[in-house]
Amino acid sequence: GSPNAINEYLFENEETTSIVMANLKEDILVCAHTHLPSAKDFNGKLFINCGSVGKPKIGTPNSTYCLIDIDSKGQVTTETRQVAYEFKKIIKDMIMLEFPDDLVRSFENGKE
Repeated sequence: GSPNAINEYLFENEETTSIVMANLKEDILVCAHTHLPSAKDFNGKLFINCGSVGKPKIGTPNSTYCLIDIDSKGQVTTETRQVAYEFKKIIKDMIMLEFPDDLVRSFENGKE
């Protein structure tokens, strides 16, 4: 979510995110909820979306996470990584539990 609400989606190129970042007192905001990894500077404040573990939206079934490094001079770098996992076991369980087909396919192909 966002600092405003757990169910607020923040996308790096939307006005809502610009407003949130302009009002942010901290230097870095790490969030998720969109399942789309990204990192963007907003006038010296860093917005980071780490992606997701499960139900990715990146075109692969992989999970994503973000490494954040702050060096001794306060310089921040980010690296988003993907990691494969046993998504076929999850899909098998989802089918057994009769989850909607669209949802099952999204875990399989990384698209919504």
